[in-house]
Amino acid sequence: MWLMMPIGSSSIVQKANDAAADTLTVRARARSDLEALGDAYVHELGEIIEGDVRCHD
Repeated sequence: MWLMMPIGSSSIVQKANDAAADTLTVRARARSDLEALGDAYVHELGEIIEGDVRCHD
């Protein structure tokens, strides 16, 4: 589910490896949205890792 906020849009999911690490994965289309989320609400936000977004036909 995507969250639309005045500071940006993000999606929060728990991937398979997140459960063991007691973490969640936060996704966004723009790095600035993640940075704004971290500054405003999630001060414990970990490293931002940029990935490749792939579209499937």
